Amino acid sequence: MAASVLASRTGCASIARTLARFTRTDDEGSGKTTNKTTNGLVMEFLDPARWANLGRPPAFDSVTRDVYEEGVKRSCAEIAALARCVAAAGAALHAAGVHHGDLYAHNVLFDKGAVQGPGPAAKLSDFGAAFFYPPGSALGAELEKTETRAFGVLLEEALAQHDGEADEHDGVSVAALAALAARCVGDRGGRPTFAAIAAELGEERS
Repeated sequence: MAASVLASRTGCASIARTLARFTRTDDEGSGKTTNKTTNGLVMEFLDPARWANLGRPPAFDSVTRDVYEEGVKRSCAEIAALARCVAAAGAALHAAGVHHGDLYAHNVLFDKGAVQGPGPAAKLSDFGAAFFYPPGSALGAELEKTETRAFGVLLEEALAQHDGEADEHDGVSVAALAALAARCVGDRGGRPTFAAIAAELGEERS
C-alpha cells in the first residue's frame, strides 16, 4: 500500500492513482469487540467499458508468460502508446526508488480508445509485489535492469500482435520498438534505464 501511495505521488499519468488510504476497525457499529482492523486504499475509478487488462496472468502451459486473447491484433499506434506509457511509469517509479516487481501485461490497464487522445492509453497498476530501495543506489541500478527486461518481454509480446498495417506512428517505428525490446532483454550490462527508454520513445500524454 505504501508503494501504491508513493507511486501516485510521482504524478505520472500512466500509473493507476491512489486517492486515499484508510484504516477501519471491523467491530465498528457491531456492538462486538474484536479489535480487528482492516487497511485499504481508495483508487481512481477507471471505467471498465473503456479500460481492460492488457493480458491475463500466466497459465500452467505458459509458465512465466502472460496469456492473451486468441487472435488479438494491435496497431503500431497502440503498441507505441503502450510502450511510451509503461516506460514513463517505470521511469517515475525507479526515480522514486520503487521496484514494481510484477511488470506483466495483466497488471497493465489499456484504453484502446485513448491511443489518439490527449490522455494516457495505459496505466500500470497492482503494487502488491513492489518494494523500496535507496534511489540512485548501485543496488537500485541492478534492480532496474531486471525490470527493464520485464518491459522488454512485454514489448516483444505486444509486437508479436502487430496487425501488419502501418509500421510507424508518431515518430516511433515497429523496427525501432523491436530493437529496443532486444536491448532490454539482452545482455544485462547493455540494458537501458527506464529514463533512457522514456526519452527515446517521447513523453507520455497527460
